[in-house]
Order: sequence, then structure tokens, then C-alpha cells
Amino acid sequence: MTAPSKQRIHDLLQQLGLPQDASLHDVKQAYRQRVKTLHPDKNPGQDTTAQFQQLQQTYQSLIQYYQYGSHPPPTQSSPHYSKEEITTPVSFTDQDSKSPPPIPNPVIKQVIVCRHCHKDKQGLRYRRWLKVTGIIIITHQKTISGIWCQRCSTRLALKFNLWNLLLGWWSLTGPWHTIRGWWINTLGGLPPLAENSKLEYRLALQHISKSRFNEAIGHLYWLKHYCQNQAMQDKVKQLLHQLGDPSEAVAQPPESTQFFLSQFMLLSFIILVISIPILMWQQAFEPLSLVSKPSVAADPIAPEAQHQPLYTNHRLGKHYTLAPAALLSDPNINSSIVTQITQYAPVNVISAGPQGWVTISTPQGFKGFIAEQLIGFGSHTIAKRYQCHQYPGPRPFNGELLGQNNGKKRLSIKNPHPNDAIVLFRQQNKTVQLVYVYAQQQVDVQRLPNRIDNIIIRHGLFYNHACQTFTAELDERKEPLTIISNQQKIQL
Repeated sequence: MTAPSKQRIHDLLQQLGLPQDASLHDVKQAYRQRVKTLHPDKNPGQDTTAQFQQLQQTYQSLIQYYQYGSHPPPTQSSPHYSKEEITTPVSFTDQDSKSPPPIPNPVIKQVIVCRHCHKDKQGLRYRRWLKVTGIIIITHQKTISGIWCQRCSTRLALKFNLWNLLLGWWSLTGPWHTIRGWWINTLGGLPPLAENSKLEYRLALQHISKSRFNEAIGHLYWLKHYCQNQAMQDKVKQLLHQLGDPSEAVAQPPESTQFFLSQFMLLSFIILVISIPILMWQQAFEPLSLVSKPSVAADPIAPEAQHQPLYTNHRLGKHYTLAPAALLSDPNINSSIVTQITQYAPVNVISAGPQGWVTISTPQGFKGFIAEQLIGFGSHTIAKRYQCHQYPGPRPFNGELLGQNNGKKRLSIKNPHPNDAIVLFRQQNKTVQLVYVYAQQQVDVQRLPNRIDNIIIRHGLFYNHACQTFTAELDERKEPLTIISNQQKIQL
């Protein structure tokens, strides 16, 4: 075997796009970049096998030249691999007189696939899942073992966690074993190190047999870092040396960091789905729960001298209490107390009495007097939802900006509706500005924020400054909106 000429080395470096004075590190880095573009697995639409093989030959020639200098190593016969695994390590103590053997081509008798989907996917791991069943005083724990891919492992973890949450509690020690099983399954099961070390080595040989060297190197580096068996470490070093031993940054497939996050999100979604009917049931019976709670002690409150009644045309009818209050028998603070009323309790205003008193009745049949300033307007459920616990002031003027963020955009808004409207300008589901528009009026709004993507339109009565909404909502809808020019017009 003759030594490669300088012109030959120069041609090989040009194939990798490198100058004549390139270093060994530059060669390895350029090789890794070319592998990413020429590997057959990365180009399913075209055949790059010949180019990839040529790249391998060029890389091996340059590696030998940089490692052994201009003097070529003596020719030696290629070793014969007749078993599934490479079991005899090769010694390279005299690096100046021997060259690394060629890349092996092991014979794989049985292809490793996922136990569930039967596919050769990335992320194959040997796992053990815990399945807990509680039977009064007996807790039955079953371990399911096998090789699964990442996607099937996520589904199995959810399946076994659902089983544990539904059937694992019904015994004396069931809660403890259920929590333990949920935690283990959420973290990806029990991955035994010894079984996974053998699996990683077999997967590396399987990838080598299919010329998927990047994937094989990833599994070998996993073994190099986590396997504690010295015999296995020798085999790993041998294979890495035969593959050129590229940088560790080529590939290293550790356990997926998204496994725990995906399981946590799935379980959170299940808990949310279970909680929604409960919350809806509570909201449906909210008027009953408000009036059936024990009374909250509250001293009688007299009307303030400067109190001015608002919305006198809508004062009568169903409203709510702004705070815990005492219902009096007469319009006098010194009169006897009929009953105590909690905050946000539904009441019916019968008449407006003298000097700021109103006559109300409760769903339980109590009737008496209370200061008007303690009675809000509209629905008690809406008031409780938005925490409207202050007496509403006068309605804002037409076109008033009620938010805090201002910008440079303008918009013409027309409200043909017979009731007032609030327009909420939003950026990614966050309200940044509010505009109040009178019924059957048009306003030209200025100083709107930039990057508005949608609006919420509410029509109603009794605007409450404490919660920045109507306490008697008539309708609400959401529409997309992008303000491009200053001549845009919208109709509510």
C-alpha cells in the first residue's frame, strides 16, 4: 500500500469543502455536517447511498492520514464477524503500526421492534409498568415488562395511571401504592439498567447493519456514559473506534425530557374534565347555596346623606346585595332586625322608601327595609363572578376609554343596538383596552393599542366601575379584528 500523495489529500479535503491546512477537528466537523445532508434516512425521496458511501471512504482515508501521518499503515486482513455481536475486542496498543479495522457489518438474527406497534422506532426502551388493584384488605400489584417505543410508552403510562386512579384506592394500603405507581408510570416506568444496556448494544448493532451510523453512535455513547459493565465498555470502545469515534455531539439519545410533561398535561386534562361538571353543577345551584348559607353578622347601615339614587327607572325588580347587611323592620337604623343577609344574595326591590331606604323581599319570604346603597343592579351571579361589590356610579360618557394602555390606532365604532355596549380590545386573549359606546350612537375612538387581534362586544345595563362590566348582560360575542389603517369602521 503506497502513501497517499499531497495532491490526493488535497482532493479529499476539497470534497469536504476544506482548505489544504485544515485540522483533524475541521475534518470531523465537516464530516458530521455532510452526514446530516447525505444520509439515506434523511433523503427518503432520492437515492444518496453512493454519495454517502463515497463520503465514508473519504472520511476514513483522511482519518488514517491525520492519525498515522504520511506513512501508510501496513496492510492487514479484515477480521471475520460470524456472530450476532462483536465479542472479541481488538487491541490497538501500537497506534503507529496498525490501522483501525473497517466498519463492521454484523448479522442481526432478530430485529428489535416495539412490543405494541411492532415498528423499529427511535426511543425503544425496556420498561416495567406498575398496575395496582385494591381489594378491601389486599393490594394486588402487577408488573408489566417489555420493549416499547416512546409513543406507545406514553399511551401505556396513561392507561395504567387511569387504572390505578380508578381501582387502586380500594384497600388499606391502596392509596400509598396508587401514588407510588402513578409516580413511577409518569416518569416512564422502571427502566432496568442491565436490560437497557443489552438493548442499547443490540440496537447499535442493528443500526450498523442498516448503515444508520448516527443512530448507532447515539446508542453507543449512551452506553459509554451509563453502563457500568467493563466488558460492555470494551465492546463500546471497540465499535466507536471502528466507526471513527466522532465527537460526542453527533447524537446521544437520553430519556425524553418531555415524557413527564406530556403525562402531567394528560392527567391535568382528565382532572379538568372531571371538575367542569362539578363547577357547572355548583353554578346551576348557586342561588340556592347563597341564600341557604348561615347568616353573616352585620350591623344595620343607614343611608348616606350624599347618596344619589341611580337608574331610578330600573330600581325595582330582582337585584343583589353588595355586602352583608341587616334587614330592618322599619326605615330606621334603631328598628328591630328581621334577618341577616349575606353578600351577593338575590333580593327583590319592591319600592323606594324615603331618604334613601328601599323595601326588599328575600327568596325565603322575609320583607323589610335596607339602605339603597347596599343594593346593586342586575344579576347576582354575574356580580359574584366579576367581584362587583361597589355601588355603581354614573355610566361613562360615549366613547370613553376605560383601560390603561394607550396607542396610536384609530377606529370608528357604530352601535345600532338599543342598549349600551362595552368593546374589549384584546391581544392574545388579554384585554388591553375598553371603550364604552352608547346605544344607537357612533364614536371615533383614538389612542387604541397596537397589535390588537380580537374584540369582545358586550351589550347590557348598569355598568359597574368596580368590575368594569355590566351587571345585567344581555349578550356577548367575540370577533377577530386587526386594525391596519386609521379609516377602519366596525358595526357592533
